[in-house]
Amino acid sequence: MQHTGDLVALLVVVVFGLTACRPVTTFSGSTASSADQPKPFLSIPLAKDAPTLRISEGWIYSEDERLIHPVILTHFAVDLRAEWGTPIYAPADGLAVASYHIYDMVDAYDRVIGYGLGLFVQIWHEEAKLYSSYSHLSRISETIPYIPPTLEGDSWQPRRAIYVPINVFKGQAKPLKMGDLIGYIGYTGLRLGYKEVPANPPSVDSDRDKTWDPNGAHLHWEVFSRTPDGSKKKDRYDPFGIYGEREEYVGIFTKATGLILANPDGSPQFAR
Repeated sequence: MQHTGDLVALLVVVVFGLTACRPVTTFSGSTASSADQPKPFLSIPLAKDAPTLRISEGWIYSEDERLIHPVILTHFAVDLRAEWGTPIYAPADGLAVASYHIYDMVDAYDRVIGYGLGLFVQIWHEEAKLYSSYSHLSRISETIPYIPPTLEGDSWQPRRAIYVPINVFKGQAKPLKMGDLIGYIGYTGLRLGYKEVPANPPSVDSDRDKTWDPNGAHLHWEVFSRTPDGSKKKDRYDPFGIYGEREEYVGIFTKATGLILANPDGSPQFAR
């Protein structure tokens, strides 16, 4: 799911249409050519034998999702579906912080739902000069600094954690190596009929507390740059370089594409 405070970028897509999102989409709605695509630097952030692993949402939302929030058409991310509690690993070296994000919205069925990143980790990759983020986690590794969000109206915003200049971000982050544990898959930030308390871990019981998201537990994976003050996302990249709906991601676990590093046989590298 797409769940950032950068809602303006989402609404731009309604004006420019779905085709504007096939290339790299920037915050302003302009697009970069394929020549501007960064060089591969990421592995897939799970173990190769992760159970039930599949793509549940691509760069463009599926019809299932558009029925729930029809005004938001583009995801700006890829969702990796796996079982609740599946470990997530750092796909590349970097500096990481954790926080929490959510706000309330009314969906197409007049339900008040939680729509946010939930419990997440953001990593700065120095060599690529890009961030990546990992959202809806059920729990985060205790080695990653958790910076509490601030309550602003009906939303919890990770203002001190990620809406900051890069020097501030680096000063409060901790280093990770490829393959280090980030956290565990969940669906925090996507609540239906219950309240989450921002914490690590939040007060969410997968047997009791349900999500409105038809994809259930999953990892929301983003790659992007930020404006100099850190307040907004700027250039945004599909890790797999597909920029399509989920049906277009066939074969990505057998052949490296986009920003994913390749093994000698051309298969994608996994973090573990």
